[in-house]
Amino acid sequence: MDRIIGTYITDGQTIEYSITWKKGAPILVMHGGHSNCYEDLGYDSLIKNGFMIITPSRAGYGKTSKEIGENLSKACDYYMKLLNYLKIDKVHLLAISAGGPSGLYFAARYPERVKTLTLQSAVTKE
Repeated sequence: MDRIIGTYITDGQTIEYSITWKKGAPILVMHGGHSNCYEDLGYDSLIKNGFMIITPSRAGYGKTSKEIGENLSKACDYYMKLLNYLKIDKVHLLAISAGGPSGLYFAARYPERVKTLTLQSAVTKE
């Protein structure tokens, strides 16, 4: 699996992320707890079907600054900054487990940037 690991620093905060595969429609993955951007569970079939997978580590996980996670609004603003930095206009959004609240909030706040929202065993309350 081809994967690039990167960090993006803005406003003094760091977002660690991975990009798996460089072509195809982008999927932004909001992973669950006790995970980070190195996660790849279930990615194989997505890659085989031609998707690019972008996975930022959640606030406090991996090298992502914990301050980004003070609230859902702030966390989602930083996810948007990452998409802007990567020059990605629209994504399929995949929210897994504890990533559910972030996925729901992101889709509601930035509907013009979300093609689809998939909740996978997602928590739906903070």
